[in-house]
Amino acid sequence: MIYFQKQVFYNQFSPWSLPLQEKTFEVPVPLRQAADQTGVQYHRLRKAAGDGRLIAQKMGNQYMVLLSDVQHFLQQGDRRRRLSDSLDDIAPFPLLDGQAPAARETTGSQVAKAIKRDPLALARVITITAPKGGTGKTTTTLNLGAALAEMGYRVLLVDCDPQGNLTLSSGIEASQLKNSLDSAIKHYLATFTPQIEPVIMQAPVGLDIVPSNIRLAGTADEMLINSQGVWVLQKLLRSVRSRYDFILIDTLPSLGVLVKNSLVAAQEIIIPHESEPLSTEAVAMMLKQVDIIKRSELNSELKIAGILLTKVTKSKLHREVVEFTRSEFGKQVRVFNTIIERSVQFAEAQGLHKTMLSYKPKDKGAQAYRNLAQELIFGSDAVNYNEIEEDLAVTEESR
Repeated sequence: MIYFQKQVFYNQFSPWSLPLQEKTFEVPVPLRQAADQTGVQYHRLRKAAGDGRLIAQKMGNQYMVLLSDVQHFLQQGDRRRRLSDSLDDIAPFPLLDGQAPAARETTGSQVAKAIKRDPLALARVITITAPKGGTGKTTTTLNLGAALAEMGYRVLLVDCDPQGNLTLSSGIEASQLKNSLDSAIKHYLATFTPQIEPVIMQAPVGLDIVPSNIRLAGTADEMLINSQGVWVLQKLLRSVRSRYDFILIDTLPSLGVLVKNSLVAAQEIIIPHESEPLSTEAVAMMLKQVDIIKRSELNSELKIAGILLTKVTKSKLHREVVEFTRSEFGKQVRVFNTIIERSVQFAEAQGLHKTMLSYKPKDKGAQAYRNLAQELIFGSDAVNYNEIEEDLAVTEESR
């Protein structure tokens, strides 16, 4: 959970002043939620946040606020306050012993964030999967992981694809690996003792990763004939879930034993959906597979975090696919408000072994994955759906 700390210094001439010793610790909420809870028109708060009268932090296309700041704004009326004054009043939340430093926003805000962790909490395990190639599974795993890490969360990436694209994109030469996911799987199949810690590496992109290479394809054959084969990844990850806040699993485009392992090991899945008609069938197949996994009780608690629209352009065809996805699949599961637009810069970043957030931190692609991270944690209200739709409106030239 993310917390802000407000530290406001005393100024007897300022109507905004509070005693020096007063500090408050609160969970920020989306601006729309704050409007609902306080009974204020959303547009009034949005305007106040935009011109600096209400202290707010813009995360993607949505403002995040503290309810105490909203109450303070309402008590003070519509008197203007310079944005620079509000930023000077913000101090970082002190870190707990052994806690990783929280990343600062790259959007220009000076608000610092930190994670207040429950020592008994276990990581959310999320599989990014679709039975079709080219939908953006690896790109999403890498950049969503980077966005979560930027917020201060502890993230582990797991490359469950023998092609090793996630491993390569993170800056690790797959062919030179002595230990990888296949090593941990083979050890478990031989001894039924889960040991994945020796395989975890810190990748050059700054994230922990369980790497993979082509040897994993051969190991998959061994898993098929083993009575415990479908639960291997679940057993391996169980021993490290207390060390992380999120574990993100990248998969190959199939419905084979490796993907089934990823579904059994996960609590949730994200389905990247390329904005093409052929990808629509793949989404339907994935939804059916999740239903099978749940009904067979291989993982009865498996949930669909959402469908993520990827590689979207302003063309009429893509617009129709987006509308169809929201109207049809949206009846069954959540379709994220966040949309990942097509951009050659994703390929450029991966070629340089960088995340989009480090390669082009202010680019729309980087901001989109920050939006996705916010939406994953805070819900759909964290991202303004209408602004995204307006941005992707079909122009006359694209018809």
